[in-house]
Amino acid sequence: EDVDGDGWQELAIGAPGAGSSAGKLAGAGAVYAAASSGDLWRMLEGKAAGDRLGEALAAAGDTNADGTPDVLAGAPGATRGFAEAGEVVLAGFDGTRLWARTGREAGERYGAALAVVARSPEGAADELLVGAPGSSAGGVPKGGRGELVSGDGRELASIAGTTKGAGLGGFVAAGPDLDGDGRKELVLVEPATWADGETLGLSHFYRRNDLPKP
Repeated sequence: EDVDGDGWQELAIGAPGAGSSAGKLAGAGAVYAAASSGDLWRMLEGKAAGDRLGEALAAAGDTNADGTPDVLAGAPGATRGFAEAGEVVLAGFDGTRLWARTGREAGERYGAALAVVARSPEGAADELLVGAPGSSAGGVPKGGRGELVSGDGRELASIAGTTKGAGLGGFVAAGPDLDGDGRKELVLVEPATWADGETLGLSHFYRRNDLPKP
């Protein structure tokens, strides 16, 4: 997005291994903004050591109509109630946090992968897909989980992996419209799926109506 009006788009860059600006929080993670002039500034940083903010990023568009674009950032190492439950933050380019969602259980790594899967006519994120590959939802250890979230941070639907250790949600994306309903399908990847003694990975395509509602 062109934040400073120079005709060139700025970049958001994740640095999940970065320490805090005060140097006291190792691995808190940070998100930097880079301008066409070469200027680089720290836009957002993790709240605690080990958060790994910036491991996943997605351009959110101008979700709050303030005239500047917003950024979605994942912090899969964040401990918010549970160790490494993970967190997703929506923030403005000035670093203002607009909302945050956290994982449901220890080790879930919510926010390890992010993708905007639907946008408003103005380009703002209407729906996003969040991966939580360490989730044991549904009683399947580390089977992983994907969550569909609205642009204002509400859970719309969730799907849990069915294969132990496969890590559904290790990668997520907006897929093509396979059924012709005018909406992109949801892609969730199991990067650790095993077959015949080899790690092959497996991609799943879902329609929104196929996902269980909260």
